Amino acid sequence: MIKYFRVFTIILLLGLATGCNLFRMQTRPIPTKDMSPAPALLAYFPQKAGTTWSYEGYAEYASRMNLNSVVKKADPKKIYHYISGAVEDVSSGESSRNFRFKLRYTFTSNSVFENIQEADTPFPHTLKNVELLRLPLKKGAKWTQAHRIKGQKRLLEALILDIRTEKAIRSEIIRVRYRIPMAGMPNGIYEEIREFAKGMGVYRFEKTFLGSNPANRFNYSLRTLKTPKKSSAS
Repeated sequence: MIKYFRVFTIILLLGLATGCNLFRMQTRPIPTKDMSPAPALLAYFPQKAGTTWSYEGYAEYASRMNLNSVVKKADPKKIYHYISGAVEDVSSGESSRNFRFKLRYTFTSNSVFENIQEADTPFPHTLKNVELLRLPLKKGAKWTQAHRIKGQKRLLEALILDIRTEKAIRSEIIRVRYRIPMAGMPNGIYEEIREFAKGMGVYRFEKTFLGSNPANRFNYSLRTLKTPKKSSAS
């Protein structure tokens, strides 16, 4: 009887010890994935406040924009770029349109978004919120984004068409196509092409016109990029 009692006690103690170990194993904190904005995405955009871009394009289009501030948010980890700019008024002041615009770029752990915070029709970007890039950055990568157009849900389809090195600027360029169903557009599809140059941001933009021939596209390209000079050590 004593022998059986000892065996039972040993089994009980082993069971308790195993249970405690399992409990400790289950309650250990699980390592969290780093959700900081992806360096691979940040590399394609200037990161210094005071950076200015000048663009020129179709039918004497011209615009200029400035990176006003770079804001880092801790929880969740994001980086915001606040940008203001203006489209050149070719009417010499006769138009009543607002030629100024404001943008915000949002960098997350796997994407970067462009949000139009303020703009009138002289600013040519049609969609107010676009997921510009998403990891992985490789040719053939695809993603989708839900939009509402005139109260109806539509799906934007994005595709990385190409990644190349532009010898003229000695920079890597990602070429992305965005398509979404939209009434009045050629074949009922609105399309944009954006090219992003490493360290420069948007290098080239083109889009379909309302009811126009698909071969006739609005476009603009980067003409100058100016970044703030490093302050000299005192």
